[in-house]
Amino acid sequence: GHLPHGAHGDSELQHLLVGVITFQEQMTKFLGGPAFDPVPVDLQVGEWRLLGQLSGMREQGLRRVRFGRLRPQEYYQLWVEHLIIQSLPDQPNQTSAILGRGTKVFALQEFNTTQAAMHELRSLVALREKGLQRPLPLFPRSSMTFARHRKNRKGFGECKSKAYEEWRGRNMKIAEEKDYYHHLAFGQVEDPLDNEFSELCEKVVRP
Repeated sequence: GHLPHGAHGDSELQHLLVGVITFQEQMTKFLGGPAFDPVPVDLQVGEWRLLGQLSGMREQGLRRVRFGRLRPQEYYQLWVEHLIIQSLPDQPNQTSAILGRGTKVFALQEFNTTQAAMHELRSLVALREKGLQRPLPLFPRSSMTFARHRKNRKGFGECKSKAYEEWRGRNMKIAEEKDYYHHLAFGQVEDPLDNEFSELCEKVVRP
């Protein structure tokens, strides 16, 4: 957006510049060096073939940066990229990580074998096939909330309650169910956060 005029605007600009400089220093330390050339990807996953390339590979592994708070989308993307890179037979087993504003770092540990990573990748591809036939009840914020509470060993009922808070909105936060595409796909569904939602969260998001 636009900054206000006058002294207030100058103050806001200085505040933003300090944040940018601080983040740049954190980013330089986090990345640890120049990026390698993009890694070619050619994987046969069941009946599907994954073709493309992955950039952002560095000496310590895959690294991503976002100048802002990390959203569920960034976690999901890193997870898929991590599985792909770990499934490549000629790539070393390393961590993948993303840095967000406020020194927030999210890291994924390496798999013991490429077969283990490929097993997880096959599961995601199988779900994608189902998703091409009908909408699956996976929602970025609600699913992440449910999975995080489950990972923290909270009871099933409490996890579901927290997910409903994200879905219906709380503390002036826009309800996830108000998203146009969510409403289009699930607007007529009595309870989108049903047992299938819980099972998918455990299978896809919680790992």
